[in-house]
Amino acid sequence: MKKNILALLFLLFQTSAFSQILGDENICIIKDKLSKNTHWELIHKWISQSNHIVDYQSEIQGRTILKGIRKGIVFNYVLNLEIKYTFLVDCRDNEYKINFLRIEVHPQPTGHNLFGFNSKDLEKMIKETEFLRDINMLHSTNSELERLSTIVNNPNSSRKEKKECRRLYEKIKKEYDEYELKDKIYRNISSNIESLKYSISSDIIKSMESIDRF
Repeated sequence: MKKNILALLFLLFQTSAFSQILGDENICIIKDKLSKNTHWELIHKWISQSNHIVDYQSEIQGRTILKGIRKGIVFNYVLNLEIKYTFLVDCRDNEYKINFLRIEVHPQPTGHNLFGFNSKDLEKMIKETEFLRDINMLHSTNSELERLSTIVNNPNSSRKEKKECRRLYEKIKKEYDEYELKDKIYRNISSNIESLKYSISSDIIKSMESIDRF
């Protein structure tokens, strides 16, 4: 049981990419003493009680690929999310594998504004290819703001130097506010995705362990 929890926690704390094929970090392998056929029966019992669509299945291979859709929220309903995901379950003797193959995040506009950004702006931010690069820029931009602020507040700085630093500060501060918002969006969406993976994986683990109660 402890090994199962550790494996699930490992899966939970991985960072997901948005609208991209996911890598090996999204694989959770659970060891137990059940046969391949028992794993297969238990997972398909779980599927029959869930809302997932079977995209592919092969009892010989022990493999089932499933698709699903879940709703999520960002910033207390300012932005609704539709999370589409694909994952597979591989059944083997003495182990089974849960592998999230793809997770796509689709913003659903609500018409609300967030710090001057409406839902269309937020949708564009999520889809930008440089989204993650912008988040990394948050830290370097903050360092530059601190440097400029130090110069402005230094009594030994010249009036000309202070004036130029104030101008640069205001310009960079606008960029920083956007980077900060993107960082908040990223963290909110990551939380939704981690919750999704944890919920599905823990449900499957419980279904596989249910045989121990009979």
